[in-house]
Amino acid sequence: MNKTQNKTERSITIGQAIKKIEKESKDNLANPQTDPIRIIESIINTSETGVMQRINEHLTQKQIDKLNDSIKRILNDEPIEYITGISYFCGHRIKISKDVLIPRVETEMLVELAIAEAYQKIYDKDKANTEKENPESLDSDNGKTITIVDVGTGSGCIILSIALGITSPVDLNATEISPKAIEIAKENFTIHGLEEDILLKQGNLLAPIIAPKFADIVVANLPYIPSIEMEDLPRSVLAFEPETALDGGTDGLKYVNEMFEQSVNRLRPDAVMLLELQPSTIEEAALLAKKYYPECKKEVINDQFDRQRFLKISV
Repeated sequence: MNKTQNKTERSITIGQAIKKIEKESKDNLANPQTDPIRIIESIINTSETGVMQRINEHLTQKQIDKLNDSIKRILNDEPIEYITGISYFCGHRIKISKDVLIPRVETEMLVELAIAEAYQKIYDKDKANTEKENPESLDSDNGKTITIVDVGTGSGCIILSIALGITSPVDLNATEISPKAIEIAKENFTIHGLEEDILLKQGNLLAPIIAPKFADIVVANLPYIPSIEMEDLPRSVLAFEPETALDGGTDGLKYVNEMFEQSVNRLRPDAVMLLELQPSTIEEAALLAKKYYPECKKEVINDQFDRQRFLKISV
């Protein structure tokens, strides 16, 4: 680089930096209109509003170096979420790292299903308590009528979104086997003021949930890609996202089957399990559920893109 180019680099404004990202990497951006701003947000450590307010401010050389590094990473197909360390889920800002899966928009519907189910159960239990001779008596301690467990919480995006979407008091729990993922989840709970509201336990699937605590709702977005299909994933997924959060074993149901087995002594009689799955494995998953709960009822639910994505098991 000659002296003139070097001087230009040193004098680049935030507005020019946004245009630089758009010009040099727009073909690699999932959202060409918003992703450049997200990159700048992370570089100057501000919000979108802050970026717009400082649009004519000049970047420092250190910030320019970070800008150029970010563009290189974009051109290498690295997801913007890992470059910025931030993702957005159900309207909430979620901190992530390469130790956790990037939250998907499809999974937002899993949160909606869980919240709807929670309110239905709260209504049913409140009604049952009202009809008792002692209406003061609740089925759970501390006035919390139902228990929700998010299995394999990862970044914590599902359970924190459920927590922020429910106004009634509920017993919120999350499990995660990865110590690094647990640290990310804890940070997210703290960021959203939920560190005292969600009980996070380390362990395999439902194993950390020990009686006498029984779940009313189990929510799980476990690794569900059949091993043979892993090599067909886009490079942006396969090369950067944690394999352990994607590979569901030979049939894609290794962890689902294990969770069903663990759930037998950890669910209330009228509990519901809400699972996000690969569309091709949903029917097989329903058959596995029948193995452990012969009388259970299944419901297959489509995602926002009209693909079979969720399985509801009523035990």
